[in-house]
Amino acid sequence: MRKFHLLIIGTIFLLTSAFAVSAQSASSISAINSKVATINKGVKRYKRVKKDVADISTEGAEATFYHDRRVLKKIAAKIYGETYNAVASLYYDNGDPLCYEFRENRYDTQIGLDKPVKVVKVTNEKYYFTGGKLVRITVGNKIVKKSDPKYAEMRDRMTELEKGLKEAY
Repeated sequence: MRKFHLLIIGTIFLLTSAFAVSAQSASSISAINSKVATINKGVKRYKRVKKDVADISTEGAEATFYHDRRVLKKIAAKIYGETYNAVASLYYDNGDPLCYEFRENRYDTQIGLDKPVKVVKVTNEKYYFTGGKLVRITVGNKIVKKSDPKYAEMRDRMTELEKGLKEAY
C-alpha cells in the first residue's frame, strides 16, 4: 500500500511540475508577444535605414532596420527567391533577440517562366527568445520540439538569416 501511495504522490508531483513549466512558458511567450506589440507601436518614431542585402537569396532581399539611439529594435526584410517570397521580422530587446517571425510563400513554379506563378504553400514560423536564448519555435500553431531534427535545422537557418541581415546593417 505504501508503494501505491508513493506512486500516486510521485505522479501528482510530475503533473504539477509539468503544468507549472507549461504555465511559465505560456506567460513568457505572452510577455514576448507584448514586447513585440510595443516595438510595432513605436516603429514610427524609430530611425530607419533601408538596404539591399546580398547573399541572402537568389533573387535578392531588401531590409529595413529600425533603431532607437543606435539600439536595434527591429529588422523587417522582404526576401525573394526563384520559387518563393518571404517576409522576416526580427525583434530585439536591448540588443538581444526577442522574437523572429518568418512567413514564406512557396510558388508552383519558378518566376520568369511563361505561366504566372501561383502560391501553393504558406508557412508561418515564430522563434521566441528569453535572455537572448532560443526557447521555442512554432510552425503555425504547433510547437517544434527540441528533439525534432527540424528544430536544429530551423534554428540554424534563422541564425544564418540574422547574421546576413546584421552584416548588411
